[in-house]
Amino acid sequence: MRRIFWIALLCVVSTTAFASDITLDLSVTGNNQKFILNAKTNLPPKTMLMANVVNPMNQGGDGYVGSASGAIKANQIVQFGPFSKSGGRLSPGRYQVTVTTIMAALQPREIQSFFGAHGEGLTGRLVSFLPGTSERLVTQKFQFTINPDGSINNPAPSNPPNDAQQTIGSPDDKWQKVKGNDGREIYVMTNGRFYPTGFHTYLVANLPESDIVGAPQSVMHDVEGNCETGTYHKLGSLFFAGKNRSGVAMQSLPPEEVERKLVPNSPFEKVFGMLCKIAEVQR
Repeated sequence: MRRIFWIALLCVVSTTAFASDITLDLSVTGNNQKFILNAKTNLPPKTMLMANVVNPMNQGGDGYVGSASGAIKANQIVQFGPFSKSGGRLSPGRYQVTVTTIMAALQPREIQSFFGAHGEGLTGRLVSFLPGTSERLVTQKFQFTINPDGSINNPAPSNPPNDAQQTIGSPDDKWQKVKGNDGREIYVMTNGRFYPTGFHTYLVANLPESDIVGAPQSVMHDVEGNCETGTYHKLGSLFFAGKNRSGVAMQSLPPEEVERKLVPNSPFEKVFGMLCKIAEVQR
């Protein structure tokens, strides 16, 4: 009898642990004029997620990139989009989707206890560490295809090939030039996303002149800042052939394995303060 009891208890514990693992199922509805990215999850309502869509040039695409954010509703569903190319039709081809949670400290305060200080409450195969940190994030990826007739093949969620390049940004971004006390200039995306204690946006900087033929002339960084700690992470970088994010999109880089602090008198120090004031107003 005791043996049966322990077997039953083990089954209950195993089932409970499995049930607590994070799920995130993705699908796409619509066509090449506009499509909606749908996510169904067991994360708590109000959880903030980010979505990136890219049609990679190194896989025959046209380099389209789109991004959106959203909060999970009471029915545990969140929708992103609609995505389009400046209101027009998207090109046929394979598109890659990445959906991820933002850092635990930037989630709404009422659900931060679910995540823990650094996401330690998250479990399951979709959970991974932000490189170089103890921060856990939930990430789900999959691919879909836009056919020549505009219809969409919508497969089950799956991970894209390991050589897939994830790029960042959106054709609808709005930019503002900021000049630091050191004379350097950068452009900041002013319609980024703001959270109670931070922000997520993109920065563009022109690179020094190079004598290498074909060298990139500008770079865009995907940045998430924490206003309480005064630190930030680069979640990705994308190089461009021309100045000010113009020309062909070139090599993309993954997230850095470091947490950065502000450099005094740099243009980003000004940008950081400006964005944190906006986040405070919207709190």
